[in-house]
Amino acid sequence: YRNSAALVAPAAAIQGSAPATFVMVRDPRSGRSRRVAVSIGRVAPDGVEVLSGLKAGDVVTWSVKAPAGPDDEE
Repeated sequence: YRNSAALVAPAAAIQGSAPATFVMVRDPRSGRSRRVAVSIGRVAPDGVEVLSGLKAGDVVTWSVKAPAGPDDEE
């Protein structure tokens, strides 16, 4: 499957589940992130196709949980 016009976001950036899927997008003026509803398409190793909700140039933000360390075990 190839779609040269597709917008692709990292899988880690996609939150929620259909039909309430969203990503966080940084506002260029305030620098704050805001929640934006998205519709997703195909999932590939390099990311998730976003069918609607984002536009070229949007800066998608997300956080990654740190892996559990030896001190985190119970």
